[in-house]
Amino acid sequence: MSEHGGATWNEVSAKAVRFYDHCPGDPLINWKERTYATVLEYILMNITKFNTKVTEIKYEETPVKVITANGEEYLADHVIATPSLGVLQKNIDTLFNPQLPEKKLNAIKPQKRWLLGISSGIRVEHKPKLLLFWVTGPYIKEMETLPEEIFQEQVKEFVKRFFGKAYNLTDPKIIKRSLWNTNENFLGVYSFYGLQTDVSGPHTEDFVDPIMKFDKLVLQFAGEATTSHYGISLRHTIKIIKMTNKLLIKLKNLIEKNCIF
Repeated sequence: MSEHGGATWNEVSAKAVRFYDHCPGDPLINWKERTYATVLEYILMNITKFNTKVTEIKYEETPVKVITANGEEYLADHVIATPSLGVLQKNIDTLFNPQLPEKKLNAIKPQKRWLLGISSGIRVEHKPKLLLFWVTGPYIKEMETLPEEIFQEQVKEFVKRFFGKAYNLTDPKIIKRSLWNTNENFLGVYSFYGLQTDVSGPHTEDFVDPIMKFDKLVLQFAGEATTSHYGISLRHTIKIIKMTNKLLIKLKNLIEKNCIF
């Protein structure tokens, strides 16, 4: 199973062993007696643009237009795209214009898998027309990176499948998703006390301890992950307010004593 490249054996389907066709000989040692030199020689003999990244393929009209990162454009009657699956999954929203057909998108990126991460659906107090779903685990990032149109349709399909028989449903007017994991200002939902903490030994107290310079508090931490006693809650905000108030009181006392803070 290790030959199939998954991060863990839980990611690899047992069917892969049955479907894989083994070539005769030992491909790890030799390829046609010359390793991969034959392939490299063929590439070098032909017209090849090295260090040229393709950023967009416009195929709505012919000839097809291939655009590179440095702004160069190439016209072609036929294009054979050979990026890895990882590159396709990362750039699927911008690489092809127009967007690829949904059937091909589903083959490149198993986009409905994120629905397995929905752990609960709850009504929001004082908001009778609002329904909140929680997505957990590795499915969060997958949910956040879905193309918007596909995300909208899958949410509607999910709601109809589970509630359509019991209720007379209409399509929601607004469907919003959080982007905590991919937002550069957050890069995650909220921290938790993990096994790595027990192994490596970092303590929350080490993170929270203020930095002193010349007997002054010059830098303090009061945000997320600054306590082991509670996780995501308004108590972090309350802690920030309390810390700010203490500094304001200290500043006021120093001003009253004609001291420089």
